[in-house]
Amino acid sequence: MPSDRLERMRRNPVDDWQIGDVEAVCREFGILFRHGKGSHSQVKHPAAREILTIPSRRPIKPVYIRRLVRYIEDHAGAKMKLEYAVRIERLADIDGGGYLATVPDLPGCMSDGETPEEALKNVQEAIESWVEAAKEWNEDIPKPSPPLARAG
Repeated sequence: MPSDRLERMRRNPVDDWQIGDVEAVCREFGILFRHGKGSHSQVKHPAAREILTIPSRRPIKPVYIRRLVRYIEDHAGAKMKLEYAVRIERLADIDGGGYLATVPDLPGCMSDGETPEEALKNVQEAIESWVEAAKEWNEDIPKPSPPLARAG
């Protein structure tokens, strides 16, 4: 799901953007954000070598917002393309009924819903939450397993 904030930054980099907006959009995409000790904050994707520096004064000039949008598109776009296998199973009434969706590649990642479709929608949010927490806690994020072959 595309970020509303990122889309607004893309469409209107001249707006009155604050350092809090930069921090929030970074958090949405799993980009590390650090308030510097001096006049600049730093932005870094965990897998990238490049560190983007942004002056913390307000408002932030459009050149920095444009560069931030490109940085996020270049480095965090892969996050949105990750597709994990999901296992959906019916829950017994004793377990609350409905359906449980689990993600075998992400230990402990699960959600539920009244229908299989709702469980699948909800587990997508759980995946984003799992990945966000893993980044915050400096844990490895497994790549999705290759799809299984189907017989017959």
